[in-house]
Amino acid sequence: MKIVDCKLAHYSVSLKTTFKTALHAQNFANGWIVRLKSEMGNYGYGEAIPSLRVTGDSDASIFGSLKEIIFPAIIGKNFENIGKLDDFVSKLITQNSAARNAVSEGTLDLFIKDEGTNLESFFNLGKGKKFETDYTLSINNELNMLNEAKKLSKKGFSTLKIKLGDDLIEKEVQKLVYLNDHLENISFRIDANQAWNLRGSLRFDQLAFENRLPIETIEQPLPIGFEDEYSYLIGKFHFPIKYEYSSSKPIGNGCSIVSIGNLFSKAS
Repeated sequence: MKIVDCKLAHYSVSLKTTFKTALHAQNFANGWIVRLKSEMGNYGYGEAIPSLRVTGDSDASIFGSLKEIIFPAIIGKNFENIGKLDDFVSKLITQNSAARNAVSEGTLDLFIKDEGTNLESFFNLGKGKKFETDYTLSINNELNMLNEAKKLSKKGFSTLKIKLGDDLIEKEVQKLVYLNDHLENISFRIDANQAWNLRGSLRFDQLAFENRLPIETIEQPLPIGFEDEYSYLIGKFHFPIKYEYSSSKPIGNGCSIVSIGNLFSKAS
């Protein structure tokens, strides 16, 4: 697959409600959309989110690494698969995970469209297996989170990403038990945003296991740089751990809040 054109557009939009995590609270969404074009004429899209406190990426670093380094290098090149693209880009520039991930996302989108398939078929998940798109619940009190979760359940979401990290471990687990008791056929993906220490992480895992909570994964319980502690947790945890930030992999969030078409009518 050959990439013949690259475009970059910025967006910034106000949120309807404040979105709160263990690291910050925000009232707007800000990011960059990458649009790649294949030789077959298809477009692939990816997103880069600036987050100095999480990945170290800023608007300036995203713009510069894409426009000055990555885009010029990949235009006109053939890539056999997504792995070849990722390997090529990783040798162009280190760190800058948000920019690199956006290009990887866009290239994956191109491969799928050029092959005329979908994400499930592309990864050959097998019969009966599928990708579940989750929806993220901001840190809030139990009742507000439950009301939001019920609305999402009615819209068809069966997997919720739950932000935690601003309360005692026991209260965090009680919140999840409350949600689980009042919801049907819902699973959780927990994101602590680096808020816990080793002892707290182990405590959460044990209490969640004892309460038989429907948790698929627990993301980033420890701060960046705690690789040895993560190795220890992996051997002790009952649930799979995601530690994408500490391994310099970016966070992917959807961009349904903006119109991609309108963005690229003015894209550089």
